[in-house]
Formats: sequence, C-alpha cells, structure tokens
Amino acid sequence: FRDDPNDVEFKVRNMELLADVREKMVSRLRLQVDLQALNEEIADAVAQLIEDHPGPVGLTLEIHDVDSGLEMPSRTKRVAVSDSFVERLEELVTKGGVQYRLETGR
Repeated sequence: FRDDPNDVEFKVRNMELLADVREKMVSRLRLQVDLQALNEEIADAVAQLIEDHPGPVGLTLEIHDVDSGLEMPSRTKRVAVSDSFVERLEELVTKGGVQYRLETGR
C-alpha cells in the first residue's frame, strides 16, 4: 500500500467548529464606505451595529471617493464578529455603498 509513490496520505491534525475558527482567526474588520453613498441612514446603521456588538476584533473604517481614500483605525471600538453581526453587516452591503473585509492575523 505505501510502496506506491503516487499514493497521497492525508492526516487530520485538528478539527474545530467554523464559528470558533472565525473568533480565533479574525483580527480586524475593515469597513469600507463609498463617500458618494454615505448618508445619515448608513452612518447611523454602522454606528448602531458597532455599539450593539462589542468584542475583541479591531475595527478600521475606510471612506473611499473616486480619487482618494481615508483610513481610520479605531483605538477605542472593537467588535464581535458573530453570526448576527455578519447578518446585519450583509444587510448594509445589500443596500449598497458598504463593503467589508475580514483580516486574519492571530
């Protein structure tokens, strides 16, 4: 069985739930907002989302225009990237003008 050089062996070293992996691996949320789409409704929704989900993940707000962008890492606000947080974030993305990126680094 092991004498064949074309055989490949696969060993599982560790198994974790996907939700647990997300909590352990995500180090920063980059929230990207298009300046043209930014209005009071989006600003209030983003602020409320951040307030409702405090947690260990760093937050950076990026405001983008056609020519330039402004990156603002928060020193005081951190979020919990839970299922409910992601669902509400996806609702903002669906409305338009908001994108996000999760960064790993732990």
